[in-house]
Amino acid sequence: MRRRLGERLHERDDALYRRYLERRSPELVARLETRRGFALLHGDPHVGNVLFPREGIRADAVLIDWGSCRMGPCAWDLAFYLLWTDPICWSHDISAGILHRYYAGLLEHGVKGYPLERCEEDFRHALLDGLRTPLSQLAADHVPDEVAFGAHTAVMALIDAWDCAELLA
Repeated sequence: MRRRLGERLHERDDALYRRYLERRSPELVARLETRRGFALLHGDPHVGNVLFPREGIRADAVLIDWGSCRMGPCAWDLAFYLLWTDPICWSHDISAGILHRYYAGLLEHGVKGYPLERCEEDFRHALLDGLRTPLSQLAADHVPDEVAFGAHTAVMALIDAWDCAELLA
């Protein structure tokens, strides 16, 4: 990353990537193995993978392109989606409101035994795992540096807003 992004990558950010890669939380890995609070994840939720109803038609939006689906913590798709949305959603207040609406939807659709605190913790870990996105983009030579830097900017904004770096302490 340092070679490709140069001065755009602050030393603080570089250190966070290093800590993330060195100390990925064993607690999260252990919880992933228990599969508590899991759901079917889309794996690539962004606006380009949503079909919205046309004006005047009563229908729900539909997610398409399920080629990356997998099981995982409920809040991970939401964290990924926020990385690829409007920067206004990167603030804690806005993203917390979105997360709480998402959580209410989980409960409304029958999810049980998944407290809000666990959902918020999963969300924070998912934001940290968002660090993999710019790393994998930079590893793929066909992705422009500007795209990877945009992903880096988004994930760092959300990590800062939710104070996720403390999870790697």
